[in-house]
Amino acid sequence: MKYSSAAYLLLLVLATSLVVSYVASAQAWKEEPSWVIRLDLSRTTVYRGYQWVEVVAYIHTGLTVDDTIPRPTVTVSRVTLSAGIEITLPLTLVTLISPTTVVVGDKTYTVQYLVIGRVTVPESAYTGKGTLRVEVSGRAAGRDFSFTRTITLEIADHRPVLAAKTETYAAIERVRAVVSLASALGVDVTGFVKELRGLEEEYSLATERLELYGEVEEALRLYIAEGLWREVTGYVIGSLNVLYNHEVEGADARLTDVQHEYADVVVSALHVHLDPGTCLLVIAVRGSSERVRELVKNLERISGVLLVRPIVVLATPREAGVEVEKGRMP
Repeated sequence: MKYSSAAYLLLLVLATSLVVSYVASAQAWKEEPSWVIRLDLSRTTVYRGYQWVEVVAYIHTGLTVDDTIPRPTVTVSRVTLSAGIEITLPLTLVTLISPTTVVVGDKTYTVQYLVIGRVTVPESAYTGKGTLRVEVSGRAAGRDFSFTRTITLEIADHRPVLAAKTETYAAIERVRAVVSLASALGVDVTGFVKELRGLEEEYSLATERLELYGEVEEALRLYIAEGLWREVTGYVIGSLNVLYNHEVEGADARLTDVQHEYADVVVSALHVHLDPGTCLLVIAVRGSSERVRELVKNLERISGVLLVRPIVVLATPREAGVEVEKGRMP
């Protein structure tokens, strides 16, 4: 069979294009840059002494012709915390069992290698602005890569958290003392014991969330009944349990007068005789946290009052009985 010169030329062009196509596909993975394509931080606001920042850097190295992902060689992998003090910690290169896809902008990358680490912010760190500097460099797919990023952190003061925790524990101790005293006087304290156990369980749960998992917000929500509500601005609902000696002259009258002075937050009251000389007054409250705090202080100043035990939680304006105009918050 004979072919014209034009046919030979066409065959030659096709063969050449196939070879070029194969070479291009074989080298395609080398054309993709190797770098840290994304950096994730678990949080950027951190309570010193209780929380940490988890760092995850995704390293893209491309694919080889047999669809394997070349392992990078990392020469520098560290993170530096600067917040009045400076702490530098190593980051660790890990290999995922199964590659994952990472979308950055309009591109999708296949990633099998991460550099990870955890930076705990100590109590000695300064509050306010701090920085976290992440550095990763090395070589992958025959190319050097280098990545540096500095992120601003907000270092929150741990002292309000510690104060809420301490005040909650002190309040539980006060309740425990009252229960012991009432029991010694022959009063049925079954209900108080049940409440005390509930408080102890909440305290233990809050402490576990705080110290093991760094869940400051959740811990504060659980501590709210004893400590944090005294510091917040907003609305609350709950009860004030007042233990007092009604044999003290004027105690009953003064307690009644104070409730009338705060009629805007006092919903109702329940009076229980515990023994010939001791009474329990349970005052249901809802409304402004500032007004409730004032009420508690005035109750505590009354002669004959032994203990004021607030049990309150934060509330929305509607829950607190505040009239809200449509489309407008107070």
